[in-house]
Amino acid sequence: MKGILYIRVSSEEQARGFSLQSQELEADEYAKRKGINIVKKFMISESAKEEGRKVFNETIRYLIDQSDIEAMLFFKIDRSHRNLWDMALVEEIPRKYKKQVHFYHDNFIYSKGSPVGDFYNFCFQSIIATGFSRNLSDITKLGMQRKAENGQYPGIAPFGYKNNTSTHLVEPDSLEAPWVVRIKKLAAAEESIDSILGIIKRENCPYKFARSKIERIIRSSFYYGYFEWGGQWYKGTHHPLVDKTLHDSAIRGLERLNKPKNRTQFITYRGLLKCGFYGCSITGERRKGKYVYYHCTWMRGKCENTEYTREDELEAQFENMLSDVCIDEERARGLLIELEKSAGQVMVQRESKVAMLKQECQRIQTRRDRAYEDKLDGKLNELDWLKKDRDWQEKILDIETETRQLENLNPAESLATIKRVLELSNRLVFQFKSLPREKRAEFLKFVYWNLELKHKSLSFSYQKPFDIFAEVAVSGNWGGWAYEIRTCLMIA
Repeated sequence: MKGILYIRVSSEEQARGFSLQSQELEADEYAKRKGINIVKKFMISESAKEEGRKVFNETIRYLIDQSDIEAMLFFKIDRSHRNLWDMALVEEIPRKYKKQVHFYHDNFIYSKGSPVGDFYNFCFQSIIATGFSRNLSDITKLGMQRKAENGQYPGIAPFGYKNNTSTHLVEPDSLEAPWVVRIKKLAAAEESIDSILGIIKRENCPYKFARSKIERIIRSSFYYGYFEWGGQWYKGTHHPLVDKTLHDSAIRGLERLNKPKNRTQFITYRGLLKCGFYGCSITGERRKGKYVYYHCTWMRGKCENTEYTREDELEAQFENMLSDVCIDEERARGLLIELEKSAGQVMVQRESKVAMLKQECQRIQTRRDRAYEDKLDGKLNELDWLKKDRDWQEKILDIETETRQLENLNPAESLATIKRVLELSNRLVFQFKSLPREKRAEFLKFVYWNLELKHKSLSFSYQKPFDIFAEVAVSGNWGGWAYEIRTCLMIA
């Protein structure tokens, strides 16, 4: 049996010694025992919290495209995914493509013929893995919020200060702080930003500043003792470098002499594209008053993307891309027929998901009741109880909200929505060309994401469900896609 291997760690786990190499070694031993020939390995260091992971999606696509590969190996369930979208992708490997998924550390094999208990086991562990990431994020945010409420800045110290790793407090930097005071005083004396840069350079300032950084220093309230966090203002416990009077004078001087200039040139696709080499922004500039050229900003050093691409060349590529997802009326009618046939299957899945959510909600409520009894018996202190109970209440609320949404779904409305999307897909090129220029970039974001320009050629990923439309427009065969589209628009 041929198989492929996907192993992942986050940067924090790598630092703790939970390495790619240890997972690979165990995978090789497992494959040898099970008679699996690993023909390709995918290794990545990244978080699995968010969907749309490039290497993970490449792995799934490679498995689907290679008909002779029968198995996919993961270390554990939480190594494959920590979000429900990727959970669905893994779950359909045995269900839709009839291939095995091996979680070799747990000796758990999930296949087409697995009993329903294995399905529940897979789903519950996936939910736990997803909840772990969300809970960790919430706890981190809560801790940072509590720190801000106590007047301690929870972020990285700005220029002029440093983070004390032993006390976890923000303290003035003896080398940087004097230059902050000097910049504020020069601004208060109504020196322009360019003038400030020239003065501190002549005074042998060892630091290089961009104009934007000078403006941030002048405007920042942190230097007189206040900071913003989570939309709220707090009085910090850190030592202020200037008083409020000097700060206000610096702001007045800045605004008097450094009024922002309004951008007179509108560039249609500025901010839409990224460089295909290093991920820098692609910007545009107008030449001879009428020709617009796009190029890499080279913000991360020397880049191979040196070509300038004319706007009309980009738009020709956009129109070709949009034509690839156009669905003619005949195929649209075929899809709607398939959707009506798959309605029963979608409703069964909805009922199954509702039942699973209610069971999870009951499990959490049982844990709440037991923890409350432990608090009454003195086994759990009040602070721990409040923290746990808050987390459980939030989870229950999220589950109940999702359950209500699923129970209130209307199949007729879902079909009407899909019909409108199909009508839109049949007229994408026409609508794009008829839009005013200031709305074209937003229109493209509706269909595509991760647009990249490399050697004058565009690469991209489709937004859902246009990824499915693109495949069907080529093959002309809806096959099992009807169910996927309905699930995407109705359940996801």
